[in-house]
Amino acid sequence: MMRPNAAPAVLAIVLAIFLWIYVRLVYGGPDTSRMLLVPVNLKGTPPAGFDVQLHPDSGSIRIGVKGRENVVKELLPQDVRAVVDVAHVNTARVSGARSNIQAEAIVSGPDGVTVLPMVKPTLVVTRLVQDQFRVKVSFIVSPPVGTTVGSYELEPDTVTVEARSQQELDAIKYVTVAVDPTIPLTKPRSLEPQAITVENKPSTQVRILTPSVEVRAASLTGEQTTRRVAVRPPELRNRPAGFDVKVDKVRPDEVTLSGDPANLARQPAYLETEPLDVSKLRRDETRTVRLKVPDGLRVVEGMEVRVDLQVTRRD
Repeated sequence: MMRPNAAPAVLAIVLAIFLWIYVRLVYGGPDTSRMLLVPVNLKGTPPAGFDVQLHPDSGSIRIGVKGRENVVKELLPQDVRAVVDVAHVNTARVSGARSNIQAEAIVSGPDGVTVLPMVKPTLVVTRLVQDQFRVKVSFIVSPPVGTTVGSYELEPDTVTVEARSQQELDAIKYVTVAVDPTIPLTKPRSLEPQAITVENKPSTQVRILTPSVEVRAASLTGEQTTRRVAVRPPELRNRPAGFDVKVDKVRPDEVTLSGDPANLARQPAYLETEPLDVSKLRRDETRTVRLKVPDGLRVVEGMEVRVDLQVTRRD
């Protein structure tokens, strides 16, 4: 039989258990902390003349988080964001061509979670090299045979190109804006300039500081003169050991040049072709090569010719 004075004690115990359960359910239990490996993201545009990348060891950083047990326990790395604004990088600390510097990361997480002090991510800051390039006009499609769209006015006609190294900058052949000559320019049009490499391919390694160039037509279509010239066989480079390689035929071996009479008069009686690497050639093959066409002229038949190569094994 329960003693009369035991009832209050039992009631207090029951109430305490109830309050403990209530606190655990509503408030998530006591505070706790844990470490998360969180990816670091970059935002913003680096200061002019510099390139900023994350150091390979700072792709993710360990971040301590603190909060109610039930919240912290369920946290995932993607629930916490670590962002570095590269626009605020202290470039005064960059010595030489490249330096590693530490930067503050802005960290955000769910409500009720506190971010603990963390190791700063490391950035690789590279001092860029720059050079000026005149902008040229390239045609998306060829004008009708025997005609040209005349001339264009570009504003600006010179742009600054940035690269991480002098080697990347030296690989740029020219900067161009692509124009469709079949569409009349009744008003100025803003076009994005593109850096073209010596291999006649768009470059993804450099940055043009001028985002757009305004293009105006200074004159409309006018008659052009044409001239037939021969096509020289390409230079064969890196000939394979144990094999003789020679050019059997160039198709076509003559092409039609179209352009201003003064430019045509200065053109020799032939066009050069880009060199061919034949190091992996072991049997007869047909390759396509580009023609080296001077500025101001175009080839009516197109910019490429086919070359039949003949391969003979040496005895």
